[in-house]
Amino acid sequence: MKKIGVIENSEFFPRGLREVHSAAEAMRVSGGNTGNVAFVHGLRTMITDEQIYVNWGTSAESMNAGLDALIICCANQLGAHVDLGSWAERLHNLEIPVLLVGLGAQSVSYEIAPLLPQGTLDFLQQVKRLSGGIAAIATRGDFTTGLLRQLDVSSISTGCPSVLISSDLKLGETILEKKLRTESSIITVCGGNPWHESSAIEPSLVDLMNRHGGTYILQHPQLAFDYFFDEIEKVSDIGHGAMSHLLFGEPRDPQTIKKWIKNNAKFFLDAHEWMDFLRSSDLVIGARYHGVALGIQIGCPGTVFSIDSRTRELCEQTGVPHIDYRRLVDTTSGDLLELVSWNEQKALMLDSARKKNAHAYLDFFTAHGLAVAPHIQAIAG
Repeated sequence: MKKIGVIENSEFFPRGLREVHSAAEAMRVSGGNTGNVAFVHGLRTMITDEQIYVNWGTSAESMNAGLDALIICCANQLGAHVDLGSWAERLHNLEIPVLLVGLGAQSVSYEIAPLLPQGTLDFLQQVKRLSGGIAAIATRGDFTTGLLRQLDVSSISTGCPSVLISSDLKLGETILEKKLRTESSIITVCGGNPWHESSAIEPSLVDLMNRHGGTYILQHPQLAFDYFFDEIEKVSDIGHGAMSHLLFGEPRDPQTIKKWIKNNAKFFLDAHEWMDFLRSSDLVIGARYHGVALGIQIGCPGTVFSIDSRTRELCEQTGVPHIDYRRLVDTTSGDLLELVSWNEQKALMLDSARKKNAHAYLDFFTAHGLAVAPHIQAIAG
């Protein structure tokens, strides 16, 4: 059994936290978005080698001496918004293979390639140096893989680990059977971003959730958590306006926003607890990929409302049903429910993508000598 170092994109798992006491703490331990716990949980269940928590403060000397490889949990870090120069510096003295999992490019559309800072280009070259000629980057999808190919950096499209948590070999069929037994009586909404233009569709989702006795799941940003933790004194007038627009589509006073969130919203820092809660739902929808993906893992029909290239890429790679949010503007609740309804085509699409991605992950990890979990091998066929 090999010893694999894992640099996670959250502080939750290594510290075993189950409770936080402020909005800022919730964001800090989850890496800025609670959806990270789904990603990390999915990754950790994929390989059976000994996994050792390390961080960017761990010395290169100790990692070279004590580890066989290093896995870095990534996100949408290929873009002008992030400079990975500090990561490049930390890899300079490493001598073990470094694997990147979940790396994605961020752009407004597939037609516009993001401009990468020099520090990010340096980081990719360091990963390439340590790879031994084997593809060491598992990307969110073909858009990112294509961008890396232009930079002469090898990668493989694998999607997100969170959609391979379930061991059900025919998960799509399981979801379709559940859909046929129910009529979407309980609808869970994965809360959107008050700062994104897609917030225009959120009031209709909230209204649908209210009428179907569902729950609003918070993931990001901290602004939404400020109300949950009764810290609205930290929220500016602009912030209150943004949350009013997101939830109600019209101005509401801060106390009304806080009361609604306390009565209707939840958040999770544990993937198991999150999935167990979603077992009571009959439909999971929203602009948050990981929230929908976790619902799908326990057999709940779900649809993502994609807002940019990264969410579209994730959905296309993993077979998760998705609709461009702009199609939902002025859509009636009845039409929306029809759009997100599962059918045989969606079920087959999910199962086909899960098999393809499981096979890609199997190839990716075994190429580096890592032991892959039995359920991934089974899904891969």
